[in-house]
Amino acid sequence: MFVFVYGTLRNAYKEYRHLLDFQVPDVLDKYAVYRGLAKLSGYQMWSLGSYPGIFPVAPKEEGERFTVTGELFSFEANVADFLLATLDDYEGCHPLNALPHEYERATEIVFAVEEQDYVTSWIYRLTTRPSSTYPVISSGDYSTFLVTKYQ
Repeated sequence: MFVFVYGTLRNAYKEYRHLLDFQVPDVLDKYAVYRGLAKLSGYQMWSLGSYPGIFPVAPKEEGERFTVTGELFSFEANVADFLLATLDDYEGCHPLNALPHEYERATEIVFAVEEQDYVTSWIYRLTTRPSSTYPVISSGDYSTFLVTKYQ
């Protein structure tokens, strides 16, 4: 099983976690294996303050593609319920969290860059497209966005 993460759960984000006013769970470090960078096509990324969000978008012009860069983790079936419940809670979409949920968990095909292969992975995406008050992260890479934001 796989999970694709693109924001505060990324290893690349660890050095910025002290800037957050919320705790990031360590379940990926403890129960999953880092598989490297991955790409998710057909999604656009927004900065929602101290974290990003993605939402599926259709190309505006022929040939235009939207891609999100993140990290891929694999995990065994015996920890899936615990790991996904913990991530669902973190993303605010656990069944016990109040409605409406900002995020939802879904499966998508992602490209594992280092393995040069496509895999079906869990992702967390916004349930609604962000308003125009939130800036688009045109690179689709939250780590790159943060480096330029905090330099």
